[in-house]
Amino acid sequence: MLYVIALCVLACAAMLWRMRPQLLALPSAAQIQSLAEDLRRATDCVQEARLLAADFARSAERVAESEARFRLLAAAANAPAGAKPMRVLVVDDVEVNRDIAAAFIGAAGHEVVCVGGGAAAVAAIAESHFDIIMMDVSMPGIDGLEAARRIRAMEGPRGQVPIVALTAQAFADQVEECRNAGMDSHLAKPFTPETLLAAVTRGVAAAPAAVRKTIGFSAAPGIAGLERDPPVLDLDMLQRTAASLDPKAAMTHLRTVTRQGEALLMALRSPDALIGSGNALAEAAHNVAGSAGLFGFERLAVVARHFERAVQTDSPALLSLADDLSAALEVSLQQMQTQTCVALAA
Repeated sequence: MLYVIALCVLACAAMLWRMRPQLLALPSAAQIQSLAEDLRRATDCVQEARLLAADFARSAERVAESEARFRLLAAAANAPAGAKPMRVLVVDDVEVNRDIAAAFIGAAGHEVVCVGGGAAAVAAIAESHFDIIMMDVSMPGIDGLEAARRIRAMEGPRGQVPIVALTAQAFADQVEECRNAGMDSHLAKPFTPETLLAAVTRGVAAAPAAVRKTIGFSAAPGIAGLERDPPVLDLDMLQRTAASLDPKAAMTHLRTVTRQGEALLMALRSPDALIGSGNALAEAAHNVAGSAGLFGFERLAVVARHFERAVQTDSPALLSLADDLSAALEVSLQQMQTQTCVALAA
């Protein structure tokens, strides 16, 4: 394909070179007509080269999407041989996060039930059997910590179902809060298919009492500080997430993340944004951090988590982090509107 495109470009160049004398001399009417015909053919040649290049680009995108789907299936295939399908409860108040987690887990052959809050999670466990719960922490109403406490207060096996914290809250004291609430493990967002399926498998394989002693509660890389400059976009992560979803759903969710980012950026730009509305900004940053990270927007996810933390702790670095978050939003939103449209094209 590239060879054909190169030939077209060379043919156009040769045609224009042959026309050079006519372009430099005063042409007659016949020469003008001939020149116009040559220009038309040259234009057609350039247009054909552009069409061939566009077709080649679309083919490359399909190859990248196929590779992403293959990696997702390979991650699912790495489950222990003979492992039976599990029934997994995914709890998250953000639809984007629920759908992505359900897609990753479902690709491994497990049954997934999704609910949008802590109260619904407690009700689901009281009414039905689940092998494991993947629990978000920061949710309105009954949050993940309180939901875990209520489930642990249940009698019998349902009160002992393994619970994995699935959250963007990954600082050391936040992880410890999950442990104290009765959760068995912790997986920070953004997660990959491999890390999510590994957490499911480990959580079910170990007895609940043993899980709390053997599975480490560790913060995600990059949470402790902003010394490194995270990449704006992890294109591989974007493609893997998109490959796990229906194309229409992937575009819909990405537009949702874009709208959330635009709203947060507008709020940060308002006069005295941090006076009286810090908690609302922190909540918005939390939601953006989780969803944007799952789509590969690493810099935005990292900075948004630090901004949320600064609000919660009344950190003196809050103003500086607000500026950092605005900058991360600006560059990430630009990427969302350009590269991601190409990467998600069918």
